[in-house]
Amino acid sequence: MTELPITDIHQLIQEGRAAAMAGDTLAARALFRRATELDASSAEAWVGLSSVVPILAEKREYLQKALALQPDNADAAASLRYVEQLIAQGMQLEPSRRRE
Repeated sequence: MTELPITDIHQLIQEGRAAAMAGDTLAARALFRRATELDASSAEAWVGLSSVVPILAEKREYLQKALALQPDNADAAASLRYVEQLIAQGMQLEPSRRRE
């Protein structure tokens, strides 16, 4: 298997963000997941993936991966704190997706 150049990883991330902004979380999830498969060391891809999964345990896992790769990522750290608060309150799905 040939590996895509890093610019293609960034393109996947940008397309994932665009899909997420458009409300197409399934496409966004697929794009971010592909980016993490191609470059597991991309904190940006892990943060993107965390933003489009509804299950809090998954969000936490992906944010932890991002922070392991990029410990000074303040946005990922803040998101992780928020997700952990929700989990501590007994939630399993992010609040905006609880009705789905």
